[in-house]
Amino acid sequence: MGKRVTIIIDDDIMVKVRKLQSEMIKKSERTVRFSRTINEVLRTSMKK
Repeated sequence: MGKRVTIIIDDDIMVKVRKLQSEMIKKSERTVRFSRTINEVLRTSMKK
């Protein structure tokens, strides 16, 4: 289990994350938590 962290996300980033979350839900046909979406974005960007 991860750590709970409070962050402030700019509106334009929030829109992009929510869109990605929606795409993940459509692909899996299951619920995808917002935190999971954020973690996937961070993991992907840190691999570069």
